[in-house]
This record gives sequence, C-alpha cells and structure tokens, in this order.
Amino acid sequence: MIRLYLLVVLICFSSLVLKAQEQSHKNCNSHPIELSLHTKTADLIIQNSKKMADSICVLENRNDLIPIYNLEKNKIVSISINTDTTQVISPFQQMLKKYTKIECYQFHVDSLNKKTDWIDINLKSNDIVIFSLRNISDNKIDLVDNFISNTTTASETIAVLFNTPNSEILVKENNNPSSLLFAKTSTEQVQKTAAQIIFGGISSKGVLDHELGKYPAKSGKITKGEIRFQYTSPEVAGIDSETLHKTIDSVANVGLKFNAFPGCQVLVAKDRKIIYHECFGYHSYNKLLPVLPNDIYDLASVTKITGPLPAIMQLADNGKINMDEKFSLYWKDFKRTDKEDIIFRDVLAHQAQLKPWIAFWKNTVDSSNQFKKRTYSYRQSRKYPVEVAPHMFLNKNYRKKIYKAIKKSELLPEKHYKYSGLSFYLFPKMIENITNNTYDDFIKNELYKPLGAYTLDFNAYKNFSTDRIIPTEYDNDFRNTLLHGYVDDEGCAMMGGISGNAGLFSTANDLAKLIQMYVQMGEYGGRRYISEKTMRKFTKTQFPENNNRRGLGFDKPLFGNDTLSLQECYPAYGASKESFGHSGFTGTFVWADPKEQLIYIFLSNRVHPSRKSREIYKKNIRTAIHQGIYDAIRVFKEKNSTAN
Repeated sequence: MIRLYLLVVLICFSSLVLKAQEQSHKNCNSHPIELSLHTKTADLIIQNSKKMADSICVLENRNDLIPIYNLEKNKIVSISINTDTTQVISPFQQMLKKYTKIECYQFHVDSLNKKTDWIDINLKSNDIVIFSLRNISDNKIDLVDNFISNTTTASETIAVLFNTPNSEILVKENNNPSSLLFAKTSTEQVQKTAAQIIFGGISSKGVLDHELGKYPAKSGKITKGEIRFQYTSPEVAGIDSETLHKTIDSVANVGLKFNAFPGCQVLVAKDRKIIYHECFGYHSYNKLLPVLPNDIYDLASVTKITGPLPAIMQLADNGKINMDEKFSLYWKDFKRTDKEDIIFRDVLAHQAQLKPWIAFWKNTVDSSNQFKKRTYSYRQSRKYPVEVAPHMFLNKNYRKKIYKAIKKSELLPEKHYKYSGLSFYLFPKMIENITNNTYDDFIKNELYKPLGAYTLDFNAYKNFSTDRIIPTEYDNDFRNTLLHGYVDDEGCAMMGGISGNAGLFSTANDLAKLIQMYVQMGEYGGRRYISEKTMRKFTKTQFPENNNRRGLGFDKPLFGNDTLSLQECYPAYGASKESFGHSGFTGTFVWADPKEQLIYIFLSNRVHPSRKSREIYKKNIRTAIHQGIYDAIRVFKEKNSTAN
C-alpha cells in the first residue's frame, strides 16, 4: 500500500488526490452493486448475501433446466408481467442480460388478453421463456394463469413469482412450467439474485416456510451454482471494499484530471464473482455521453489473446497444430523463404525474428500523399468490397499484398524477445484453412456464443448503436475521420476490420467471461473449451533462459516483478508469477491471476481524440489500479486475522 500511495503523491501531489477522492462519486456513472458497503462489517455482508439466496425457492426444475446451459442453442425471452404504468426493464431482466443475449418485454397485466397472437408469432418450440411476475393482485391472477398456460405449450418456460398473493393459483398442474421459482418479496436484490440462480451464478437451497398450492412446506430443490459469474460485494470474495473503492476512484480520477482519457471503466472479479464494475468520465471530452457499464470498447491488441489465441489452443487440443513444428507447415507462403524454419512456439513467444510491425497503409499512398490509383473507392462494389472507413473501400486483392509484405519483410538479426504483431495478420487465414470455416464464425460459434459474450465481435458499427460504442481517435493521416465503431488499427482496417492483431470490440462484462474461462483453466459455464494441460502450457513463460518473459501469445510479469517499485513493475508487483494478460494500444488492459482467482479489466479510449496522448503511461494509471486491488485483498486478510 505504501508504494501505491507514493506513486499517487508523485503523479498528482497529495492535495490533488484529496480533490480527486472528493470528486470520485460525482464522476462515477454506475451504481455500486450494493450500497453503503463501507459501513457494514464483512461478516454481515456475507451473511446477507447467503440469506438473499436462501430466500428464493426453486419448486420445479424438470430436466434440470436451471441453470441454463448451451446458451447458443436457444433464443431466450424474458417477459415481465406487472402493474407498472411505466414499463421499464426490471432489475431482474437487467441481471439476466448480464449472462447472455436476452429479448426483454414488459407487459402490463391488463394487456395479456390481447397477447395470444403475440405468442404464436414470436415464440418457437425451442425457445426458453422466462416469466417474472411482480405484485399481481388477486383479481388479475386468472389473466396471468391463462397467458402462461398458453405459452407452456409453445416453449420451455421458467416462471418466477415475486411477491404475488394467491400464488397457489399459478402453480396448478395445468400450468406446468419447466421451472418455477418463488420469492416472498420483490426487492431489487431479490430480483437480481433470482436471475443469478437461473444462470448458475448462485446455487438455490431455499425452502418454503408454508404450503403453496401442491407444494408442501419445506419444498425446494437444490440447483447448481458457481458455474458462471455471481455479481456481489467485494467482502464476499475476500476484498476490502473501502480500500478498493478509494484506490480505484482516486487513481481513475487522476486520469480524468490529467486528460489521460475522457472516460474509463474498471471491472474486478475474484473467485468467480464480479465484485466491482464502475465507470468514470465520458465517451469524449465534449461530455455529452457518460460512460456506462454496457458501453463497447475497441480492444486493440487485447484481440490477440481473445481472438486467434483461443482458437489456436483449441486446434492444439485437437492435434491440428503443434507448437514445436515449423510455422511454414501451417502457412505455406513461408516455404522456400528465410522464414521457412521458424518454429510456431517462437512465433507466439515473440522471438521469431519478425519485425514489430509494417505500416501497410503507407504503401497505398504516393509521394504526394495521395492514394494510389485502383486502391480505394468511395463506393462499395465487387472490386472494392473491404470497408476501411465510411465511404472508403479497399481493393479486394490488397489482402494478398499484405501477406506478401510480411513474407518479404527482413528478419531481425538475432533471435531474442521482440514484440511483433505480424504473425497475427496470418492467423485468421491459417485458422480458416484448418477448420474450413471463416475465422470470425469459428470463434463466435466455438467461444463467444456459448460463453454468452455476444458483444465480443468485430466491426461494432454494424451491430450496435454508436451511443454504446466508445470512439477512438480522429485519424488525420490515413482515413481522415473520427473512428467510431471502426477499428482503430490501420492494418486491421485494411483486413476489413477482422484480424488477429486487433479488431475485436466488447463490453467489460463479456470480455470478463472469456478471461474467467482462462482463469478456470479452460472451463466456464459447465463447458470445457480448452484442456487444462494446454492452458497451462500457453500461460507459462516459454524461454526464461533467453530473458523472454512471454507465454504463448500471453504476456507475463517482468522477471523479478515482485521486487520492483510501482513505477518499475509490470503488471502490479502483487501479481503472481502464474498470472498473464495483455494490453491494448487504445488504452485497454486485461490481467488474470489463477493463483488469486482474480481478473482485472481496464477499458479506456486514451487515443481519443489523438494517439499522441501518453498520460496513461506517464501516470501509470492501469498498474496503480491493479496494485490497489491486491492491496484491498491484503487489507481484508489483515482485518479478519485481527478480528479473529
């Protein structure tokens, strides 16, 4: 903790830190998962969390529908039936949407008799429909009963009864929902807890304290939990919330004060629990749109470990790739070149003597800085299909020139660690050749959709409103436009926004699902994606004898990192030797620590409006926050050891 405070003093002087702390909640745009945490004892918070889960009873669970598995195989629809005059998404539905893509509807109870046709039009037999009923009065029960009865014949249904008098009418044999949950109250936390039970973030052990229809007192089924994230308080995961909030709030506000970025967000998960996710600042310096938890960021080089790398690990598991074979075995273009004998392991460990990068776009302009003929068009066509920016389309054959430039690039003179992104331009095509599937379809179908990470995607402008997408820089050199939903990286843009070196966009929450799968050594949501053996191989330092800290694709801590000061270390000096992660040029950073079962995600647009901004590095923002998390873990342990 002392080293953290020394850094804060160095970067902003003590008076500025105090001001930043005073402003922290003014600049924070998301709400803490629970309020007034700092005034509660850890034991009370943990006890309340357990009581909340035990207050919800699972009365029916045919075919073990809860928790829901196989997220990619079913459309999931949530229908909230209530008496609210303003039909807004409920806390229950908000929590459901954290787990996967959900179609959410809000129906006033009086409108149900007009919704019969809606069922036939919108629902199919393989859909899962989640009903939530809140505060339904006695004289409206029959309307609800008829509506649910009609739906159970069309789809698998889950019914959740919140504070509904005469609930016994809704648990008749003829309604027959696949799963039925009951809660006496409908508070925000009860609703959120019920949603987490449905997706396996929390197990259900609650039992009825009274008879309810056909269910006698003490009825209640146990369901499986901890297969996906639980959303809870820091103390539940052994983290001191006061230390955590003060440190992150202070350092994030220093970043805002010094214009390191217009806004950012921080997510922390420990022991399969997301215990902190807060936002600071705005999309841009005009301060029109505050940063919100569901905003989507350009991940930049974090793409390397979230796009091609998990696909490569899966292919290695299946025996289709061998790290100790020549890379030219999988990329034929390198045969009969000076790169023919490069070993795949060296490529992923960044010691294959490849150049760090090539400014491909500069080869498309002439000496007068004008685009060369037959390279770009203002209109999309069969000859110019590759959208690089609005009204800017690249020739369909230019991808071959990028591959050729990499093939002909000079090798570095010595075989030592030198970060290079060139091979990551090749991986997507290599993966396509092996799988006979497009690169983006393969990783979506094999990874993102089953994980419930539907915002992990390329070319965000195609699928999401710009109000949700964080802008990056104004590109004055190449595209002459503000990049908003289009990838920041020039080379990736010339690949149509779909590459292995950059290109992915995501929310922090969806990104966390993939990183949690890594922390759990290849497993998440009850499914194994990558073998534990392969995960351990790839996350291990490969060539320490060559003074190379890197894993296979993953970055690793500096050698002797735990002995370094906060100004010198990378990542935080509290991170274990087993930890791994990656940073991104746009101001992103992810780090996983299996030893502590810890995830840290920092998302920002430090390149907005110009990549010349270096304050995020000068102030060491990302590392300072990272170390603050470890300090909060230590403080929790110290407080509890003293109390005991």
